[in-house]
Amino acid sequence: PARCVVAGIGVDPDTAWLVKCGIELDKRGFIKVDIGEVTEKADVYFIGDCVTAPLPFFGVESINIQHFQTAQKHGQLAADVLMKKSEIAHNVPFFWATFFLEIGIKFAGISEGHNSVLLRGNTDSFDFVQYYFKDNRVIAVCSSGSSKASIQFQSMCSKKLKLTREQVER
Repeated sequence: PARCVVAGIGVDPDTAWLVKCGIELDKRGFIKVDIGEVTEKADVYFIGDCVTAPLPFFGVESINIQHFQTAQKHGQLAADVLMKKSEIAHNVPFFWATFFLEIGIKFAGISEGHNSVLLRGNTDSFDFVQYYFKDNRVIAVCSSGSSKASIQFQSMCSKKLKLTREQVER
């Protein structure tokens, strides 16, 4: 059992008080954690919207993602570390939204830093897949309509499988 649980609700982190406890913050006030949600202080974990964490599979040194799926994954990562699992799971950002109870958009990965895109389908009818590339590697997929490309990409990344431009263009 935890001795202290802090629940934070809001857009801007109110974390300045943690500096007195030796917790490192980034310039925006988010708590810096490693891949296992551990701070620089041993056995001190933070998860959710208040943290900035690395995503090494995507080559991202530190990012803050405010989405419940990410917070849930942070909990799993912290649990893996606490349980001393030899293989720690990793976070693959995945988002979805439904508009007007009909139009759904799914997004997996991190598009930041992409240098080219490939669009298949029709954005006007919301039946498309858009691939974001950094050089030859797919780093994010956005899809709408019947395509399951975003879900498949998220599944591949969770298994640490990389997708290339050549594979997409086949």
